[in-house]
Amino acid sequence: MEPLPNCPSAKAAYDVLGAVTKQKEWRSSKFATMKFVLPDGVTEPVKKGDEYFAHMGPMKMTLSVLDSKCTQDEMVLETEGKTLCGLIHSRIKFSVYKDDKGAWMGKAQEAPLKGRWAFPNNETIEGEHLTMYRELDKKFTEEKS
Repeated sequence: MEPLPNCPSAKAAYDVLGAVTKQKEWRSSKFATMKFVLPDGVTEPVKKGDEYFAHMGPMKMTLSVLDSKCTQDEMVLETEGKTLCGLIHSRIKFSVYKDDKGAWMGKAQEAPLKGRWAFPNNETIEGEHLTMYRELDKKFTEEKS
């Protein structure tokens, strides 16, 4: 979990995290090099039931939105990705919520389901998620200025 002291609301986090094609505008990580493509009819923020694509070098991953919701106190965006005819398959869930003290927190859960050999180690994945939430919080700081 990562504190997000500059996050104004769950809706603000939902609008940024759900706008997948705009990640490069606020992400600096080497993992933000994917190019996201939305097929006709899919809009941002992505919604439950949407499918879109991520291009990573020569690979194209199909991403399916399993859950996408936003309330006053929480937002959730959960996707499932598959590539190479399903040889590589994972789920990832991003949440932003208020903790018991009323502070905004970010949490990511990633589960490689197939092709574990293609994923970095757990420490690297967790580090990337922490970096993403820190960059998200920095974006909110910059928007305040």
